[in-house]
Amino acid sequence: MDVKSSYSSAAAEQRAEAARRLLGGDSVLAYAFARGRTRTALYKQNWREVDINEVIARFTPGAQVKKSGVKVHFVDPRGRYEIVADSAGGYLRIQDIRNFPKKKRVFVDLNGNDVRFVLVNGKLERRDKESAMRLTHFRIKKRPGMRG
Repeated sequence: MDVKSSYSSAAAEQRAEAARRLLGGDSVLAYAFARGRTRTALYKQNWREVDINEVIARFTPGAQVKKSGVKVHFVDPRGRYEIVADSAGGYLRIQDIRNFPKKKRVFVDLNGNDVRFVLVNGKLERRDKESAMRLTHFRIKKRPGMRG
């Protein structure tokens, strides 16, 4: 099974679990799904579309799928990167985990570069949140024929 199939399967399981919990009176997971969909609706026009298979092959080859709430994690067996895919919002982020948890989480662009700072007039300045999100959030490309 390819990565996209694993991700899609995990996302379907998470949606089913949210529905089961909601029927049982627990709305926490369903609320997390709603937040993810809302966040994507607000920002997706600024996010580049990527093939999850290509991203996983580049950053976390051989990674196993781990589910946590509405997130699907692909952790690099070498301990360098973790791909965090939001199954509610249909997007992913690439996290450099070499120094985590000693330092703050660092999300990187598709080249593996830390994009928190930008050089302005010879000085490093912190990027604004929206600019950083544009460089670190990626919409997961749908397969041909998929709804979405």
